[in-house]
Amino acid sequence: LSLASSGQNLTNSPSSIYGLGEIELGEYGRNAGMSGVGIGYRANDFLNNINPAALSAIDSLSFFFDVSIAGDIRKYEYMNKTQITPSGNFRKISLGFRASPRWAMSAGLVPFTSVGYKILTTQFIEGTLDSITNSTFEGSGGINKYYLSNSYRISPKISIGATVSLLAGNISQKETYSFWTVNKISKVAKLYVDF
Repeated sequence: LSLASSGQNLTNSPSSIYGLGEIELGEYGRNAGMSGVGIGYRANDFLNNINPAALSAIDSLSFFFDVSIAGDIRKYEYMNKTQITPSGNFRKISLGFRASPRWAMSAGLVPFTSVGYKILTTQFIEGTLDSITNSTFEGSGGINKYYLSNSYRISPKISIGATVSLLAGNISQKETYSFWTVNKISKVAKLYVDF
């Protein structure tokens, strides 16, 4: 888990400076391109992490262990300057199985937000034409989602499910000017339940 948690600062995006960073989809391969409608998809050959009740479809002889990574290449343009930044990150680590004839469960680790930026700029002192050179804004880290999902099959066509999740992580931000530096570390820990 520590290796996966430290892998989150591989994001290169200036927009991750805002809020908690870039929100990760958190959806697995089959649901990622469905714009949220994957919540109704129930099948016995994969884990549907956006609908815990769908886990009841897992076959009694199946055990899922799933690890995935993702990467992208982004091109940024500003005032006739271009920068191309490759980045990569793990997408999930999860497992799922049927614990009894009516009960199935899944557990995993998924990135929730990612922060990774380094912005170099020149800023002017307000009310003057004097500039502060060497202004740098840097950020790294992110928030991970650790979850445990349970599903119970009431009848062949009706199931209920719940997911208990812990959002936890650190976001490190640093502002450096010509003559001073400001460091800020935000720690997040939040527990929530989905039904």
